[in-house]
Amino acid sequence: MMQLGICGTFDVQNYGDLLFPLIAEVELSRRLGPITLQKFSYFDKAPPDWPYHVTSITELPKVAGELDGMIIGGGHLIRFDKNVAPGYYPPTPGIHHPTGYWLSPALICLHHGCPVAWGGPGALGAVAAGSLGEVPAWAQPLMHLAISLSHYVAVRDDHAQAKLAPFAGGRDIALVPDTCFGVARILDGKRPSEKVR
Repeated sequence: MMQLGICGTFDVQNYGDLLFPLIAEVELSRRLGPITLQKFSYFDKAPPDWPYHVTSITELPKVAGELDGMIIGGGHLIRFDKNVAPGYYPPTPGIHHPTGYWLSPALICLHHGCPVAWGGPGALGAVAAGSLGEVPAWAQPLMHLAISLSHYVAVRDDHAQAKLAPFAGGRDIALVPDTCFGVARILDGKRPSEKVR
């Protein structure tokens, strides 16, 4: 069974953020057979208080070498501004915010020989000023490593595609629909839950 990871803000009470790993797991299982998908965000979460287990990103360096692949996204992840969500900051001051849940995990996995795929994240700068904006000078070499060495890079908006292109080493960056459009595939219309009825 393949052991895969996915990074994003799955520890935030937001409908889209909570859907991304569920849709990814269904779609990857259809393509690859049975998989284990470990979800990584800033903070640990677990049922019954949360829909699924989320592992703190602080654990990623310990397990990255054991993963068969890492997915970055979806969501409005590609950003450098600090205003992700009210009160949402990393669990330790040693983790840069907000790149600690998207750029750093990609670099950690690449360092450990774990293939990285960008699963249609967007750049919030397309919607709100100041998010991706210009990539800061300190981040440009890191962006070049993360994007050019990833096995697959797909984003969900033109803005992200244009901003990442200079770091792709001449490779194409795919433009794909928002991952959440796959929600219909994870619902069973013949057996709706009590909450759906």
